Parts: sequence; structure tokens; C-alpha cells
Amino acid sequence: AGIKGADMDAHATAGALTIAGNCNIPEVGLFFRSRLYRGNRTQKVDTQGFEAFASHNYAPLAEMGYRTEVYWSRVLPTPDAPLSVRPITERNVGVLRLFPGITSAFVQNILQAPLRGCVLESFGSGNAPDNRPDLMAAFAEATERGVVIVNCTQCQRGGVRPQYATGKMLDECGVVSGADMTPEAALTKLSYLLSREDMTLDEIKVAMPMSLRGELTDTSPRGA
Repeated sequence: AGIKGADMDAHATAGALTIAGNCNIPEVGLFFRSRLYRGNRTQKVDTQGFEAFASHNYAPLAEMGYRTEVYWSRVLPTPDAPLSVRPITERNVGVLRLFPGITSAFVQNILQAPLRGCVLESFGSGNAPDNRPDLMAAFAEATERGVVIVNCTQCQRGGVRPQYATGKMLDECGVVSGADMTPEAALTKLSYLLSREDMTLDEIKVAMPMSLRGELTDTSPRGA
């Protein structure tokens, strides 16, 4: 009849412990339904179904069946330096989801002080209404004030592609590309970077579309 309820939890726990105890994977992962996903690539996608988690933009790091298969080419290299944990202290961050009919007053209210960072969930491949100069002005005013706005797509698969005209308008307003990060990863990363007192605002904007811990597909020359 398959694995259900407590049996399913026990199966997942046993699988996670097996991989953790036998495979030297230097990452934070999420093990579910016989698959190990990179944690910062994973989303909860179903509240009741067995396929409750998914990593749409990155394939599993490992799978368990008759034998455990680790896809080492997908695993991050073991770091040379010891683990260093930095506290995340910045709480003045938020998420703004675009929707048809959104008003500039609504956007201005969300982006007002003391907000320091915002993940913008845009349409499709990173688009916003290009016939709404009032919205563009609200985004530009906020970025000029020092608010870091990161553009992520509302779609679960794929990422933002600012080469399209509507995406370029956001870029011209000072909005930073979130590449193919999940909104959850982008928000966490933004909070982390804004908590670092050793980084300037410009350095934070440069770091957002770069891979720090495998949270995005880095296409920059420096790629991780």
C-alpha cells in the first residue's frame, strides 16, 4: 500500500541519516521522497501531496533507491576555510508581488522607510508594466533612497531575463536581478547581506546576482 503517515516520516528520516552519515556532502540539504535537494534551491509546493517539495531550477544532489546515487558534479566543493556563521540582524526587508491594477501609492507605502530591502516578484521573466511611469518612478525613488530591490519571477521555474524591454525598465530604475533564485532564498540573502556592516550598498547590489552558496545559476565571469 506504499508508505504513509508516520512510516513515511520514518523513511525520510532514515534516508536523511544514511546520506548524512555516509556521504561527505558539504551543503545544507533537504531530503524528501528519496531525493536530496540543495536547501536554498528548494520550495514547499504542496500542502498535502507526497511531492511536497521541489527544486525547479536545480536537479537533486542525490537520490536513494536500490543504491544511493550522489551527483557529485552538482555538489559544491568542500570549502578550504572553516565554517564562519554571521548573524542576520536586518529585519527591515520584505516582499512585494506585482499584480494587475497595482497602484503606485501601494508600492510607495511598501517601500517607505525603514525598509532597506525588498524582493520584487515580477511577471514572467522579470517584467513589469512598461506603460506605468508612476510605478517606475516609485521604484526609482526607492532605489535612489538606498532601498535594495531584487527582481525575482513569480514563476516557479526559470529566472529573470532583463534583456526584454519591460525588464530593462526595472534595471534602469536601479532594480537588481535576482537571476533564478527562489523568492525565499532572495529574501534570506538580502537580509544576510544588509546585515553585513563590512559591505557598502554598491557591493551588496553586486553580490545579489552572484552565487554565494549555490543559491542561483551564476552566469557572471566570477561564477561559483
